[in-house]
Amino acid sequence: MKWLIVLSVAALSVLAATSTASAAASFTCNSTLTGVTVGKLVVPDNGTCILVGSTTGDVMVGKNAYFEANASTIQGDVKSNESMTIYTHDGSSVSGSVRANKTGQVFLYDGSVGKAVKAQSVTGSGHVQVCGMSVGTDLLVQKAGTDILVGDVLSSCGGNTIGGNLKVMKNVTDVELNVQNNTVGGSLTVSNNTGPSDKFVSNNSGAKNLQCGGNALPFVGSANIGFAKVKGQCTF
Repeated sequence: MKWLIVLSVAALSVLAATSTASAAASFTCNSTLTGVTVGKLVVPDNGTCILVGSTTGDVMVGKNAYFEANASTIQGDVKSNESMTIYTHDGSSVSGSVRANKTGQVFLYDGSVGKAVKAQSVTGSGHVQVCGMSVGTDLLVQKAGTDILVGDVLSSCGGNTIGGNLKVMKNVTDVELNVQNNTVGGSLTVSNNTGPSDKFVSNNSGAKNLQCGGNALPFVGSANIGFAKVKGQCTF
């Protein structure tokens, strides 16, 4: 369930005209905001915040809270802990990092993250989907499940461009584990993933090492190109 607070037109007008000084202050969002500029943004526990065509600083997402950025600019980091959802899409950009800890759903579609993405310790029926993203440094998906999708053009999930390393480790999946169609500036590691789902590591390209090991069957790791070294379950 989403809890929404409707802001008055006057309040939204004030937000749209936020000065540089006030933009540095923290703003609590528990509503849908369109075309506004705010400073550091806090989504309260159990709250819902949706940004449309807006600009904000750092975003902190509370426990069981939902945060969505649609065609918006985040001039800082997005951090969540025990949250329900982080969802960015349609060209949204994060200049810093996305760090999701114990967050049930992490959906990053068709945008950019200037630094790192880390989604880990996702408990219960978790979902991590990263599609069509540009990530400046590293992308880590660890101790998550049950649905992990990091690129797969056949599933309408565009491949990602990762400046650093891509690591998918120690996850348990019963829906899917797909790591496909990605361009990796560093190394690609897919290791110690379990669960009954199909697991695909295919059609990736990279500059450094490709290492796959300890992954439960069924597992397919093939048609990967450009890596300096290949070790374990994955092949060219």
